[in-house]
Amino acid sequence: MTASAASDPWADDAIALYARFRAGELSPDDLLAELPQIWRCRPRRDPLGNPEAWRRMFEHAGYFEWKSGESRGRRARRPWRRQLLYRGATEDRRLGLSWTKNPRIAEHFARHRQPDGETGHVWTGVFAPSLLLARVRDEQEFLVRAGGAKVRRLRTPVP
Repeated sequence: MTASAASDPWADDAIALYARFRAGELSPDDLLAELPQIWRCRPRRDPLGNPEAWRRMFEHAGYFEWKSGESRGRRARRPWRRQLLYRGATEDRRLGLSWTKNPRIAEHFARHRQPDGETGHVWTGVFAPSLLLARVRDEQEFLVRAGGAKVRRLRTPVP
């Protein structure tokens, strides 16, 4: 957890949620009620400082789908087919949680949402259903266990 994010209420909520999760106080249903909104509104600088913390909470919640404006995530069946997904990130962040079905969104993140002075690229991977943790429908976002997929850098511009 990073103290620098503590002035943001969403960062505070993320830190508190993770503390309750680590203490064993949250059921999967509890996480469905709180995790999606906190994930969506977290500050750009990760208040937990550790993608694995988020991954563990998503895994504990079980696969779900969520859309902005909904009060909670809803249980859903994982897609039964592999998903071709894209991510805009630096090389050292290429195995992060957030991926999209839309290569243009990934390109936007590669160009405009990287730490100062760092160059992002568009990465692609094919993810088996077992690697999918959740889906944020309105953002075309999947949260994944990227370490289990073959990820490669796109060499050509996004069409």
